[in-house]
Amino acid sequence: MLSRETWQAICDFLELPHIRATQTFFIYIFYFIIINIIGYFVMKVDKARARAGKNRIPENILFSISILGGSLGTILAMKRSRHKKKKKSFSVGVPVMLVVNVIMLIFLIYMLYMSKI
Repeated sequence: MLSRETWQAICDFLELPHIRATQTFFIYIFYFIIINIIGYFVMKVDKARARAGKNRIPENILFSISILGGSLGTILAMKRSRHKKKKKSFSVGVPVMLVVNVIMLIFLIYMLYMSKI
């Protein structure tokens, strides 16, 4: 585990002086990074399965990953592999989920900031 001074140095480097060295903040950021990596690779696996004619990953799983915070990774995989771009539910729904994810992240950061004042 990183020391309190290390957390504070990271906050200072990121110019987040009001969010003191809280591990909660970094847990949220770490979560969003990991869930987006998962979203990216799940879409890539689904595309590979589609090409191979194998069983696909259900769309509700793809949407669930997106709504849980992985929408950016899902969008990047959609763009890079040209997968699910023609389906309205994905071409419109996942960007809407991205907006919701960004609002959630901003809200969490705001709540952490307000708890430190």
